[in-house]
Amino acid sequence: MIRRLIKCLVEIGALWCLALLDWSCIVWADTSAPLTAPLDVVQRFGAVPFSNGSSIECITLSPDGMTLVSGDSLGVIRLWNALDGSRRREILNLGSQPKDIQSHGITGTHLPYATAISYSPDGKHLGVGSSEGKVVIWDAIKNKVSAHIDAHIDGIRFGVSDLQFSPDGSTLATSGSGTHGIRIWDTATGKLTDQFLPDESGWCVSFSNDGKQLAAGHFGDMTAVYELATRKLVRTLKGGKSAAFSPDDQHLATAAAHRFQTFVWDLKNGSHLFQLQQKSQYRARIDSLIYSLDGNRLYGTLDFATSGSCIAIWDSKNGNELHRLVGHAHTIRAIAINPRTQSLFSGSYDGTVRSWDAITGKARLGPRGHEGPIGCLQFTPDGAHLVSGSDDNTVRVWNAKSGEEMCKWKCDGARIAAIAVSTQNSNVFSGQSNGEVRQWKIGAEVQPLPLVTSEQIGVLRSMDISPDGRTLAVGGTEEKSSRDDGTIHFFDLGTGKRTHSLHGFGSAVGAVSFSPNGQRIASANWGSSITVTRLANGGQVFQTRIPRPMLFSVRYFPDGENVVCGGQQGLFGKWDAVTGKNAFLATTIGTSDVNVVDVSPDGKYFACAGQDGKIHLWEATTGTEKRSFRGHDRAVRALRFSANSEGLASAGDDLTVVIWKVR
Repeated sequence: MIRRLIKCLVEIGALWCLALLDWSCIVWADTSAPLTAPLDVVQRFGAVPFSNGSSIECITLSPDGMTLVSGDSLGVIRLWNALDGSRRREILNLGSQPKDIQSHGITGTHLPYATAISYSPDGKHLGVGSSEGKVVIWDAIKNKVSAHIDAHIDGIRFGVSDLQFSPDGSTLATSGSGTHGIRIWDTATGKLTDQFLPDESGWCVSFSNDGKQLAAGHFGDMTAVYELATRKLVRTLKGGKSAAFSPDDQHLATAAAHRFQTFVWDLKNGSHLFQLQQKSQYRARIDSLIYSLDGNRLYGTLDFATSGSCIAIWDSKNGNELHRLVGHAHTIRAIAINPRTQSLFSGSYDGTVRSWDAITGKARLGPRGHEGPIGCLQFTPDGAHLVSGSDDNTVRVWNAKSGEEMCKWKCDGARIAAIAVSTQNSNVFSGQSNGEVRQWKIGAEVQPLPLVTSEQIGVLRSMDISPDGRTLAVGGTEEKSSRDDGTIHFFDLGTGKRTHSLHGFGSAVGAVSFSPNGQRIASANWGSSITVTRLANGGQVFQTRIPRPMLFSVRYFPDGENVVCGGQQGLFGKWDAVTGKNAFLATTIGTSDVNVVDVSPDGKYFACAGQDGKIHLWEATTGTEKRSFRGHDRAVRALRFSANSEGLASAGDDLTVVIWKVR
């Protein structure tokens, strides 16, 4: 009886919680595991807004302006917070199953990717077109696919080139290659209801805002305007690559694919009003056109054959160019405007979506941290700060609790290859790949002179500070050598002078780690060897070759009895620091390269991370994997436990730093 009562109360409580939920937040809930586990993440900072990783092919915004949806070259459809650029979740993966194709002279394996995406005006449906010519209609209320449509399957080379819902949301228009130029589908059933340009390959499609007309651009580089009630062809206009109705439906802007021309037409009489002007000496092809919500401006992507891509803003009354928006590193594939914030969004092959002020053209939501891959991390001894080094040549200090960037140091000349923090005074040492080492004091802004210069060592790849804080070890390659011979140099941190060096490692020393008593140093080199060396006389305690191509990381356990090492092809294990015998070798992390390892200061855990973006946590006593973390969508290159062993920081190629809760 008591058990039944408890069960009833639990069910009532669960229902009450469900009633209190904001359902708009969970409409898009995915049945698969999300990218991040919120209960494990203590802090995430330094992120680049809308950083996707793979090339962006198409974007759209929800009618309320709160959600941005992107489709990428891997077929992944993701949801983003349109206000701050944070990732919400993945809802579809069109490219999960490669397709064997033989069409239009193409033979081989085709990985379907997203080519077009659009919200219905009421926000209840999302239409997604793919490179294999199929369309998926996603029901946003029921959180599931409501229809699969073979829209343009005979046009595998280009697939679905564009799609748009009618203003009332009842139908979906698609354009694509093949012999089914423009097709109209019932949103609820996914059934074909009408077709236009049956003998043409469609490029773009656009409904007028009152829903009475349809503009259909085709490969003949012309746009046909139809009256939907009668299916009558009203007129044919130049420019078939892109077409956009003005908000009052009085004008239509069209872009020509091959003549680098963009036209604005009067829809009442079909007269040509003017062309959009380009300020630059070299004309660019305009691939996408949209009007501002008030109709005063036109936005379009400019694609220069040799000098990249940008966005132009024109005065829609006379065609004069007002602003040019530059920032993407590669071709811009799509643009969209936010009806809520008057922001303009652009998606690019560089794997990012950028946000701009739709009136001034100024960038919004810029990078909040590193602008290049993060290769090294270190906590300060008190755990209050986290220091990161990046390929963008900067060292940044973060408040580990709030994620606030405390200071940034720019190091000219080369990327930051290693970071070390003194246990004595929390001074930060940055090592650049060109061999320069600088000592920084947290809070100071002035760049100090190099403590170690590039003339003293060759290529720097790793660093560590002795437990007493007096000696800096630098691992890398021989100075002024034509060969990639490994070496470790030792510097007195009081004087900055080199005291001695260890040579003859055969290949680059990728990682170094002092023993807890400071009497030995462990190193891992690219020749697949783990070496432990006595510092008193330079004699080797042992050198063990591993049957894998390269080793990337090594760390001592706090008791000094073992070292943990990681390398190529999933190599991750523990070795006896005296005999060199293997004590543990992981067999469950696959074949992805292990880029970095670390050991908790209390010796209870050791961890590894690598190319697949996953972080694995192991119990030291049992050698069993306790758990894995997944919060990076690209390779992890830096990993460090906090001083109290309760947190684990990770960073890498996705430019974000994440602090995880270990216990």
